[in-house]
Amino acid sequence: MIDFLNKESSVVEYVKTHLPEFLPAGLSPPDDYVNDFIDFDKYKKNVVVWFNFVNYLYETLTNESNEETGNLKIYISVRNDSKENLRTKLLQYASALYNMFEASGTSFGGLTDDGEIENIQFYQYVEGQHSLKIVEFEITLTTEI
Repeated sequence: MIDFLNKESSVVEYVKTHLPEFLPAGLSPPDDYVNDFIDFDKYKKNVVVWFNFVNYLYETLTNESNEETGNLKIYISVRNDSKENLRTKLLQYASALYNMFEASGTSFGGLTDDGEIENIQFYQYVEGQHSLKIVEFEITLTTEI
């Protein structure tokens, strides 16, 4: 039986619990973790981790099992600081997320069978706002169900 709500909530909770362990000294944990559309007008905190579960694809492996491939995008946005500090913080948060994912066995601690970071993209300017920077992680997660 598939439970998308539990699957997504578990990934969000894993990141929320473990990401702070990988932050360098002096860098505060993110202010919010949002599993919703990116909305900079609604969510105005300084550091936000956004989750976008893009889609799930299925392939039959046997008569009794399927492979689920989930495509996930995780964004981290930083704002309300100097241009130099924003860039430094963005790179530090991105490094922490990358290192946390790798340390999890690329499976968010066993929530999936395997995962891979496909792409990391940095956006220096968002919506013409020079006081907002964002990084996007594209992650593929596979699980036999």
